[in-house]
Amino acid sequence: MDMAVRCVKIRDNWLAGHLRVAGRRQKPIARSERQQRRIEPDIRPLLCSGPAVSPRADGGVFLFGSRSVRCAPMQSSRWQADNDVRRFDAGRMSGRVVPRDPNRGIDQLCIDGQPVAGAQLLRVDLAAIDPADPSPVEVVSRGDDLAVTYADRPAKQMRAQVYWRADGPLPRTAAKFELLVSVQTGLLDSCPRTCTRSHLPANQVLRWTQSSDGFAPLKLATVHRQPLAESRQPTGYLFRVAGTEFSYAEMVHPSDARETTVATHRIGDAPGGELAAEVGHELFADHLEKGVILRARVLGVVVDRADDEATAIEHFARFLSAKLPLTT
Repeated sequence: MDMAVRCVKIRDNWLAGHLRVAGRRQKPIARSERQQRRIEPDIRPLLCSGPAVSPRADGGVFLFGSRSVRCAPMQSSRWQADNDVRRFDAGRMSGRVVPRDPNRGIDQLCIDGQPVAGAQLLRVDLAAIDPADPSPVEVVSRGDDLAVTYADRPAKQMRAQVYWRADGPLPRTAAKFELLVSVQTGLLDSCPRTCTRSHLPANQVLRWTQSSDGFAPLKLATVHRQPLAESRQPTGYLFRVAGTEFSYAEMVHPSDARETTVATHRIGDAPGGELAAEVGHELFADHLEKGVILRARVLGVVVDRADDEATAIEHFARFLSAKLPLTT
C-alpha cells in the first residue's frame, strides 16, 4: 500500500471515532466525506505517535489527535554563519566572532564603511580550542544573540557560556553590544576567575564615574587601575578612535567585576606615533561552589564623536538600571 494512502487511512480512522476535544464530542466523519479528503501540501503526516510538522518557513503545524497547534515562526538572527565564524551586520557597523577563539572577541570591524585596523572588542580570556580538540563547542545564534558554550573553560570540569548581543543602529550610535559571561562547575570548590578585554587605536581616553559631573581625561601611556570589589562604584570609559568620527564607550557592571584596568601605549617607537588602548575587566570572585552560576555583564557601544560624552552616559544609565538577563 502506498505510504501516503496508508497515512490518510490511519488519520481518517482516528478522526472517524467520537473524539473529545475541548470538552465537546465531534461528529463522526462520513465515508463519502473521507473519500473527498486530500492531504494538505504543507502538512506531513507521520506514522509514529509524535506530531506532524509543517515544513513551511513561516511557522509549523503540530497535530495532536484532531487538533492542530501552530507554533511561532523561527526567529531570524543577525549573526550569519560563514564556515567557522559568525558575522553580523548592524547597518552602520559589521564584524565577526570566531566561536572557537573567544579571546579574539569582535574583530574585522567596519564602521560607516571604514575598517578599524587592530580593533578587537569584548574579548574573553578563555583558551582557544583547536579544530582537532574533541572538546565540544555549542554555538547558537538567535535574534541579536550569539551564544557559545565551552566545556572545560576557564578550567577543567568547569563550563563557560558567552553571549555576544548585538544591536543597532540606534540614535547617535552605530552599534551596541552586551557581553554576558557565565561560569558554573560540578566541583565542590573551584576558581572561576577570567577577564574580558577590548583593544583599539585611540588618541584620547576619558573616565566617568557615577559620582562625577562628567568625563575626565586619563593620562596617556600609563596604566590605570580601578578596584570595584569593595567600592562597587560604576565606572565607564570613553575611547576616541584616531582618524575617525566615532568613539567607543565601555562599562562593566560594578557588581560583576573585581577590577578594571586601562592601559595605553604608543604603536611603534616614534615619539609622536599612534596610540592604542586596552581596557580589561577581572571578573568573578576567587571561589565558585557546585550548583552556583556566576554571570557578568559588559557593555560596549560605538557612538558618534559629536556629543559622544552625553550619548555614552545615556547608555551607561540604561545599562546600570537593566535587570540581569535570565539567559541559560
